[in-house]
Amino acid sequence: MAPADTIHPQYLSLAEAGAIASFSTRTLRRAIAANKLQAHHVGRNVRIELAELRRWIEADGAAAVGSCGVAIPASSSRSGR
Repeated sequence: MAPADTIHPQYLSLAEAGAIASFSTRTLRRAIAANKLQAHHVGRNVRIELAELRRWIEADGAAAVGSCGVAIPASSSRSGR
């Protein structure tokens, strides 16, 4: 069976993603601009899929700010997205 975030992906705002990953929104915007972190633009809003945030942290995120011991939750309490 497919993981729940594959069936219903969860999207986070830059502020939410930054809070989860302990990165500033500026760092996330730089990663998006460098095409290292995929994001979806909805009007003026930017949304990052939780699975993509996890992937970026594991692949490139630690290099963005040096070593960081970030624990990204397996699931979030947010619903409806």
